[in-house]
Amino acid sequence: MAEASAELTTIWVDADPAARRALAAATNSLDQDRRAAPDLFGGSRGDAVRVVFAHPLAVWIEIDHGRGLVWVLHVWQIRRRGG
Repeated sequence: MAEASAELTTIWVDADPAARRALAAATNSLDQDRRAAPDLFGGSRGDAVRVVFAHPLAVWIEIDHGRGLVWVLHVWQIRRRGG
């Protein structure tokens, strides 16, 4: 989790104001979706690991079903093709 936090911080620091607005919108969207339906959140990459996209971000998450938690493992920036 500390790694994901550091990754998001680096993305934020390197972003211009417009990109920061997009990042804020993406993180809000990810948070809302996570709360609404964590089991349907993103695409499966194994038993509990999933990948989720909210442009301009992508995240790997792990769902702890027993405790009802979602752990963010890795965050990276994605770019639209042709742009």
